[in-house]
Amino acid sequence: MDFSKPPNTAVAGIVMVDRHNNFLLQKRDERPDISNPGMIGMFGGHKEGNETDVECALREVAEETGLMLSPDLLDLVVSTRVEYGNGICREGTFYLARNIDPSGFVVTEGSLFVVPVAEVGRHFADMVPTTVYVISLICEELRRGMRTLDDAGKP
Repeated sequence: MDFSKPPNTAVAGIVMVDRHNNFLLQKRDERPDISNPGMIGMFGGHKEGNETDVECALREVAEETGLMLSPDLLDLVVSTRVEYGNGICREGTFYLARNIDPSGFVVTEGSLFVVPVAEVGRHFADMVPTTVYVISLICEELRRGMRTLDDAGKP
């Protein structure tokens, strides 16, 4: 893979968890002009201009929920880079934000989908594949004890 080649698409997103250990996700609109219509995903989107991954993720969350999160609330989960056989290269950087209060959400795209951490696997078939991947990484770290969802255990 040629890491010097700029990606065709770069995205960033945030998986949010409230203080009751519920994932706060986005049920995407049922519109044919968007990717993954009707599916469940994290809040996020495409990078604009020269913004950083963190700036992109925070801007997208603000646009999609009205929440103004601080960068210090974000923990990096994973950065990915995929180069397809057709020469298309995609990058994605995904974060976890804990103890988010959903009462202030004003979801402008789709709707809020709340699911307990312990039950998230039941919804994987209805989720955007990238969201399944990122949540699976978070859940694996929880099982192995490497990550907790409270402030005291923030890695």
